Order: sequence, then C-alpha cells, then structure tokens
Amino acid sequence: LLAMGIPVAFRNARMLSWALTGSMLFNLFYVSQYDIKDLEPYFMQTLFTFAFYAAFGMKRLFIQLKKPMMAPALLFFPIMALGIHFKDSDQSRTTFFEDYTNTALQSIEPNSLLITQQWDFLIPPYYYLRTVENKYPNLMVLDKELVRRSWYVNKQAVLLDSGIFSGAQAEKELFLQNLKPFEENGPYDGNQIELSYQGLLGKIMTEQLKRRPVYLGLECIQNDGVKIPAGYRLVPVGFWMKLVPASEGYVPAKIPQFKPNFPANWTGKGDAGYYADFIKTMWNGSCQNRAQYEASFGKNAEAQAWAAAVL
Repeated sequence: LLAMGIPVAFRNARMLSWALTGSMLFNLFYVSQYDIKDLEPYFMQTLFTFAFYAAFGMKRLFIQLKKPMMAPALLFFPIMALGIHFKDSDQSRTTFFEDYTNTALQSIEPNSLLITQQWDFLIPPYYYLRTVENKYPNLMVLDKELVRRSWYVNKQAVLLDSGIFSGAQAEKELFLQNLKPFEENGPYDGNQIELSYQGLLGKIMTEQLKRRPVYLGLECIQNDGVKIPAGYRLVPVGFWMKLVPASEGYVPAKIPQFKPNFPANWTGKGDAGYYADFIKTMWNGSCQNRAQYEASFGKNAEAQAWAAAVL
C-alpha cells in the first residue's frame, strides 16, 4: 500500500506530501540521536506519514478494482494490522507507574521534600497526580538533574513550591551565575558549575530540613551523586533514604506494601525489562540496607522482615 500510495499522494497533494516527507525524515534523524529506553512515542510523525501514504494506496487500489462493492474489503489491511499488534501494544491495563508512584510517595510524610532523578518512573506520574488529581499538594518532588537547568530553578520548581529555595538564595544566585555561560554557549568553568550545584543542593537540604522531612532516592547518591552536607547522614526507610542529623539515634520505619505487577508486553518482556530491573534493584537495595540498619541496633526480627521483603 505504501509503494502504491506514494506516487498517488505526490500527484494529488504535492505540497502536503513534500511537507510530510520532510517532517518524517527530520523525525527519523532526530530520533536517531536519542539514547533512551522509550523511543516508541517519538516515531508518531513517521507513523502518521506512513498512514497518509497507505490511505492513498488504498484509494488507488479501490480505483483499479473498479468494483465499489469491494470497498469494504480494503478495511482488511488496517484490521489485520490491528489484530496482529494490538496485544503487544495495548497498555490500557498498565497501572504500574501510578501504583509505584502512589506507594512510594505514601510511604513518607505528606509534607516531605523528596530529591530524586527517577524521571522514567516517578516524576511525570507525580506531576499528573498533583496537578490533575490534586494529590500530594504539600509533597515536593525535586528533580535532581533538572536543577542543573536555569528554567527549572527559576520557574518549574518554584511553581510547585514557592519556598523551595528559602534560605538558599545566595547559593542559587551563585549557581545561576556560573551556569549562564554554559547555557549561552560561552566559555565556562565546569568545576565551578558542579561545585555551586552541589552547594545549592546541600543548602536546600539543610534549610528544608528545618521545616519538613527530607528524603533522597538511592540513585541520587550512587556514583558520586549528591553530596551529603557535613553533620548529617542518611537512613534507609523503604523506598528512600531519609536525611537526619548525624547525632540522631534509631529512626523507625514501616515496610511498604509493595507488590508490583509488571506487564508482560513491556520492552524487555515484563519482569526482565529495563523498568522492572531498575525498580527491583532500587527496592531490593533499600530493603537490604534497612535490614543491615535494623541489625546494627540489635533489632533482629525487624531485620529479618526487611530482608524477606526483597523481590
């Protein structure tokens, strides 16, 4: 159908055909530069162009048949494609991201600050749940990596929490000052940007801790990530690491009821795919860390319970 439809489309809708073809080629080039796991939505422009050409192919085939009664038979092609691919493409019953986000956020205090970089898993669902469903109005999720961009620091983060930079204005201005040459493609000092970025995050943590609990994702502190301010330490509490003064004693925590349902048609085939692997690695690591924490306080029963919670 595509082979039949392309010449017909250029004869009947030349300008539109050229525009769609150019857009499709740009789309393919653009997507080829991406190195992310969920590329499928980025091919929508290309798929739309294919559908456009296929429609003209069906038109040509209909004309060549010269039998109006055969027109319904042309529906065989899209129906066949739908039947072949529907099961693998259907995500209508996939609620994992919503379930994970709700479980993870409900495991901490409702007015907490959570610093994480789980864009593929938690941050977009959090935006939806907060802005559309009006959930978690006082819980602030700060994207660790987007803090590296001035538009996020100046606008997005403040829209979600007007007081997120309270007490950290000097650190914020220093970071933005160092970042500006980089964003404007001028000469910049990468070390100074990183130092001021870490200084800003550290000040946010210590200032916010004066008025609410502060949590970090385990992924944030791996591979020399977020630097923990002097005088503080992290305690594993379920999905997250809780920031507490170094002098604080035992910090209790309940085991979240987490029973993920990984859809079988995910990229990588269900519980063996990228999404499932990340969540299981984070959860299992947190459970093991908490078990060791409980054991260090002589709470053997609690330690065993946390060790048994691994997936």
